[in-house]
Amino acid sequence: MKVKTIVAQVLLLLSLSVSLMNAQTVWVTDSLQRVGPSDAAGAGVNIALYAAKGESESFQVVVKAPSTGLSGINLTTAGLTGPNGATIPAADFTFYREFYVQVTQPSPDFGVGNRPLGAGWYPDALIPFVNPVNGAPLSGAAYDAVPYTLAANHNQPFWIDINVPRGAVAGTYTGTVTVSSSVGSTAVDVSLTVWNFSLPVKPTLKSSFGYNAGWGNLQNSQLLLQHRLQPFGINTKDISTLISDGMTISGLPYFNQSSGCTIETPPSVSTLTAAVSRGRGQRLRKSGAEPAAVGASGP
Repeated sequence: MKVKTIVAQVLLLLSLSVSLMNAQTVWVTDSLQRVGPSDAAGAGVNIALYAAKGESESFQVVVKAPSTGLSGINLTTAGLTGPNGATIPAADFTFYREFYVQVTQPSPDFGVGNRPLGAGWYPDALIPFVNPVNGAPLSGAAYDAVPYTLAANHNQPFWIDINVPRGAVAGTYTGTVTVSSSVGSTAVDVSLTVWNFSLPVKPTLKSSFGYNAGWGNLQNSQLLLQHRLQPFGINTKDISTLISDGMTISGLPYFNQSSGCTIETPPSVSTLTAAVSRGRGQRLRKSGAEPAAVGASGP
């Protein structure tokens, strides 16, 4: 009888050992850490975040595959619960899979200051889980975020934004983010303290973020403004909407559109003044005020 018991216990231990070997490893880290494809696993299972109302605060959840690999990786949340039942719902979370890019020629290393990390693979581009325009899950795109298949012993970081509503109740909110895959699910704890003040819609820090041709659409400009960056090039029909989202400055198109070595004549002062007046007029109509002449006192 004792022999049977010992054998059963040994088999149980072996089974548990195999299960542990095939388990996914999940940890959480802040937004400033770069996690390489083969870095050692971290130990963090919870994170504490702090944000103002109207602010976006970010963190990362990283998955390491066992020797058998992983498939069907996905991340979900039910949102956060705070003071007196107040919530920050799942709709205010934005999930991305981080895409590794290979750097073959790093920046020069002068041996001092903020030194470059050298050649290698770095998480850089963010692939959204859902279509930013209509919220539908992305499927069939060149780069789908989830479900994701991860090679054996490799890491995959995921970036998460929590977009704190301007009407959020101040206080501490708690909840979880769950990682599910072919071998099961793992939850990490998230705590967010919302301070009792709001960031202004229009930032005072001046910035200007440019796009390549074709990318300067309304949705991309709104995404920049959500993170308090000013879009350089916009479509004039979007001015009123973007001003409401916090746009304070924007660029004008390059006047030199020639493809040769000659430079076209720059626009006249009157042409530029008219362009400024059109933009100011749209802004004032949005606010219900009357346009003032360019150069005159007024809004």
